[in-house]
Amino acid sequence: MRNFTAPNMSEAIRKVRDEFGEDAIIISSLQRGTGGGVQVTAAFERDPLAADPQTPPPRTLPVRPGPAASDGRPASPDEMPDPLAFDQVLNAALDQAPAVAGTAGLSQDQLVAAAEEMARILAWHGVPVRLNERLTLSAAGHGLGDPQGALARALDECFRFVPLPPAPKRPVVLVGMQGAGKTLACAKLAARAVLAGIKVTVISADTVRSGAVAQLSTFVDLLRQPMVTVESPHELARAVDTARDSGPVFIDTPGINPFDAAEVASMSELVAAAHGDAVLVMSAGGDPAEAGEIASVFAEAGARQLIGTRLDGSRRYGGLLAAAEDGRLRLANLSVHPYVADGLEPATARALARLLLRDPEDREIQAAFEKAIA
Repeated sequence: MRNFTAPNMSEAIRKVRDEFGEDAIIISSLQRGTGGGVQVTAAFERDPLAADPQTPPPRTLPVRPGPAASDGRPASPDEMPDPLAFDQVLNAALDQAPAVAGTAGLSQDQLVAAAEEMARILAWHGVPVRLNERLTLSAAGHGLGDPQGALARALDECFRFVPLPPAPKRPVVLVGMQGAGKTLACAKLAARAVLAGIKVTVISADTVRSGAVAQLSTFVDLLRQPMVTVESPHELARAVDTARDSGPVFIDTPGINPFDAAEVASMSELVAAAHGDAVLVMSAGGDPAEAGEIASVFAEAGARQLIGTRLDGSRRYGGLLAAAEDGRLRLANLSVHPYVADGLEPATARALARLLLRDPEDREIQAAFEKAIA
């Protein structure tokens, strides 16, 4: 199931057919306010990208539709891939890459068992079934003698990891929902640059939330860097032009309801006025289906990267993966500690693999992350 937006219904239906084919089912449609076009929710029962069962599976492992639950409903994200079909695809992949399994020192039965264990772990995190299957099968193709290394390679194949540099050349516009941690992320980005000896300018466009400007100002004052408050896209554009030659510019925007067309439009105007790069800030631990839908909305409004926050306060990270996949967002940075001085860690496939596979009872996530990036 996926959302499609377009200026009118006919264009939306054309997008649905181009993506899902003639068998697509229109579930709902929503008018997005004056000038906002329409949003159509559509679904399909069979993945049009699935491999033909008569065709031998290619070396690049196929993506198949998720299994159905016992009552015929679509499987929820925390359900395992269908064991029989999973084994069949896994064995077919191993037949084409016997050297990989041999290098890992595992028999085919052992490798299947290891792959099923990885699928269970990813399911515990709430990773959607189709993404779970793709990651697990890709990891198995690299040999599961080293599960973390194999999962890291699978993550690297499925996602793009592009951490924000300490001194971005274009203004960084942080967007997201209320309470996602945008203001703290903005302060952390500024602190990281200052600690590297780089002068920055911080702009707050969040004059909606009570205390937001004061909170950010407290952080910025400690860094002894200039901060500007703006109340409109026009003021933001002027502030960015003034600060552009003085070093990196980090912009905090108001948290919005992504399902309110007017709020999305207001945010889009701020992003356009800044002439920078919109980065979605999202907290970990959210529902994966909801996170994916939210990320798609922000991606439509111009977001291209994702910062995950509050990893220290959650144990399940499937929502962040679903957001990156559905929004086609590059994973930039991760916030694994609530303190400004500790900054934002770079998102890497190896670090994320270690966090996904760590013992969920181990609360020392900062230590786990430091080991991952060492």
